[in-house]
Amino acid sequence: MAGAAAESNQTTAAEQFFDRTYSDAGVTTVRFELGDGVLNGWATRPMAATFRIPGMTEGKEIGVYSQARFTTATTPVPCVTVLGSTHQALLVNSGANVSAKDCEIHVHSKSNPAMIMNAGATIDVAKTCVAGTNIIKNGGTLGGLETNCKVDNDPYANAIPAPSIPANCSSGPSKNGTTYTISPGKHCGFNINEPYKVVFEPGLHIISSTIIIPAGATVIAEGVTFYFTSPYAELRMNGGITMKATAPTSGPYKGILMFETKGTNKGPFIFNGSVSEHLEGVIYLPNRDAIYNSKTNIGQNKVAMVFNTLIINDADWNMTGISSPGSGHKTVYLSH
Repeated sequence: MAGAAAESNQTTAAEQFFDRTYSDAGVTTVRFELGDGVLNGWATRPMAATFRIPGMTEGKEIGVYSQARFTTATTPVPCVTVLGSTHQALLVNSGANVSAKDCEIHVHSKSNPAMIMNAGATIDVAKTCVAGTNIIKNGGTLGGLETNCKVDNDPYANAIPAPSIPANCSSGPSKNGTTYTISPGKHCGFNINEPYKVVFEPGLHIISSTIIIPAGATVIAEGVTFYFTSPYAELRMNGGITMKATAPTSGPYKGILMFETKGTNKGPFIFNGSVSEHLEGVIYLPNRDAIYNSKTNIGQNKVAMVFNTLIINDADWNMTGISSPGSGHKTVYLSH
């Protein structure tokens, strides 16, 4: 039960609890095995016979088996959260096409207007929740609009631990033929000048300045988390990019694709046009005034985006939502 109740490393937690609790029980073997929503445990020890029974061997081992099951009820968060209090914190211009039928957009601004939507745009979402009472809608299609709406709190505030920042920078990308490979570490800024394949290896990439990737490149970042040390650190990808980026599936940054520490200073983050993007994970950039320029194609993505302000100038997004880390209630019970 103790292992199954742990948020991570359940087998280690079970072993440590067993060692603390049964250190003097004479156990000779103990083993735990983690499955999908289940933790199995086995233990054996020798048992001396207290009285002799014909055919019974002195010191015969006996074993016990136990099984604990666990489930976590998760809470979905908005696909897009705009935290800024400024006027037109969300600006949707002609050409924006967002298909996210199960998603919500939450705009925290109460300024006049809190958001502007122009003609020629379609935002097909379950709910557009605006804290303020005044918006400007010049046309287009806007799903589930509610003004004076109770927006969700920042879903990731204080939920993502900031990493320790290395003193030294990494050596930068290595080139092999038409592929650039970038190892995890602290990146102090560099330019890639050729439209080749750019591979960010799995792990934590700490960006402290500007990385520029040219138009036409293919970017692969699977099992990766990008951390930006300030509102002026940037991963700048110019037009015509093809990108696949997925967050880690385990570890301290499980599910986190991009993030920064929330602060008072704000800065821009510009997403230029792409041929296609496949993104999975949380993009938590609460200090950024994000701008999506040109045609940005985001297809079949499982994401949650958090910005200070957001301008969508042209986009074609197909998204589903995700759940907040640690938002679910965990139920643990003994099944065997």
